[in-house]
Amino acid sequence: MRYKLEDLEELCRTHESESLILEFKPCSELRQGTQRKDGTLLTRESLVAELAKDVSSFLNATGGTIIYGIMEKKSRAANLDTEKAFRPGEVQTCEWLTQLIRHNISPLPSDVDVYSVSVEAGSLASPWFLVVEIPQGQQAHQAKDKRYHKRVGSTTAIMEHYEIADAMRREKGPDLELKLTPGRLSAAPSRSHATFNLRLAVTSENYVSAEHGAIRFLFVPPLALDHTLFREEFTDGVVEVGPVRYVDPRLRVGEHNLKVGACRVRWGANHGNVVFPNDWYDFHGASLPLIIKRFADGRMEYGLAAELYTVNASLRRRFFLLHRPLDSAADSLAPEGVDEKRFARFLRERPTEN
Repeated sequence: MRYKLEDLEELCRTHESESLILEFKPCSELRQGTQRKDGTLLTRESLVAELAKDVSSFLNATGGTIIYGIMEKKSRAANLDTEKAFRPGEVQTCEWLTQLIRHNISPLPSDVDVYSVSVEAGSLASPWFLVVEIPQGQQAHQAKDKRYHKRVGSTTAIMEHYEIADAMRREKGPDLELKLTPGRLSAAPSRSHATFNLRLAVTSENYVSAEHGAIRFLFVPPLALDHTLFREEFTDGVVEVGPVRYVDPRLRVGEHNLKVGACRVRWGANHGNVVFPNDWYDFHGASLPLIIKRFADGRMEYGLAAELYTVNASLRRRFFLLHRPLDSAADSLAPEGVDEKRFARFLRERPTEN
């Protein structure tokens, strides 16, 4: 999800906290000659050093976002830095910032996305903010100071040797991605609940195959799993299904910690199942049988999280929202993969369960 102006305004309105995956900075942090809090002037060298440290710390952790254009107070978004936004004629463009990042981090990060957010929607000459979207690196990245940094909460720290070694091994593991396809939505005659099947497929987006792996699904109420049909759908020989041991499973996203439903799906080469690069493995067409309880309560959005595990690769969390169409004649849900910030907003805004 790319940020829009209204998204930045929402961060300020709710006083969103900086976190492991999110950092706010005023526009002055990218302006050479700015007087800093300690009284020193921001030089090109210190600007580049701070930028390289921040970006490399996200690369070495789980990825994240830096927004240049939000003032923070006590590590919370306070207000937009509108008065000091970047303006036509200044060097602070997407291309300029991209080149600074690429030339001052080793090895060169190829997937960092830098884009602008216009302060005045619809105006070509409008001032702008800059947003840096940073994925998790497939190996450890070194900043300009020749050190390896990591993200710790809302701050950065120097990585330990074992952490550097662990990050270096990431490229040896598969880069798993998950795709969900909802089937036909079937409402009960009383419309008190509805059911549908959710087909899933996994692929590896780098050159490494996943001979063994698992996905843990976490369902936010009123979305739930029909455990009886689940065991019938996924049979031995197609996919290994461990017993459901989650007595009180919980989903933790930001400040949210809620009780959810859960299940686990596994695959393994010993059953002839391997996830190959750029080839979607669909578990031979098996699907998750899901229930929407209290279907008639007018809710239009349902959420689930997925945690992907495999050998020699870090845990990958994926978040999905299933949208119930406004058209009452529509018979399926529309899936949307979202980031953790958007999913946290869904959890905050969803109606309270009675």
